[in-house]
Formats: sequence, C-alpha cells, structure tokens
Amino acid sequence: MMTCPVCGHSGMVDKVLDETLAYGGQSLTLHAMRGQFCSHCGKGVWDEESYRRYTEAQEGLIRTVKGDVGADIRRIRKKLNLTQAELASLFGVGKIAFSR
Repeated sequence: MMTCPVCGHSGMVDKVLDETLAYGGQSLTLHAMRGQFCSHCGKGVWDEESYRRYTEAQEGLIRTVKGDVGADIRRIRKKLNLTQAELASLFGVGKIAFSR
C-alpha cells in the first residue's frame, strides 16, 4: 500500500474526483480524475492518465489567459523587420532563443 507523500500515513485510498483548476480569473473543471488519496490529510496523487489530463488542461488554461506569447513576439519582430538572430542579439541571448 502506498504511503502519503505529504504526511507519511499509510491509508491511501483510490478515488475518482472532479478537480477544478483556476488561473487569472478563469476556471476549468476536470471530471472523473482518478488517483490515490490519503485518508488522514486528504492529499493525493493522480494516476498517469489523470496527471496527463491535468497538465494539458493547466497549460491550455494558462495559454487562454496569457495568449500566445510566441505569436506576439513573432508579430512584433516582423513589424520591426528583424530576423530571429537580430532580435536575439538585441536581447543578448543565444541565436536560437526566438526560434520556437
């Protein structure tokens, strides 16, 4: 039986829960998230599939709130008629810093 990574208690139980993510005034609820949760402190660990869903949703929520920063940089760079290497030089970073 798995022990709790937070409190060390050995009473981890399988549960299926809904998890709500919130960022920048936006929220998103993920349904049927599976994992093992501590019967003592309530903290838990998602299974592999639920963890993948959580991280993908989290990244998507951040992109939704912040927008596509890469597209903004590309648009500004092109408006200034700069290559990626020229922009990198202006910022004092490596030549491929703006290639992604």
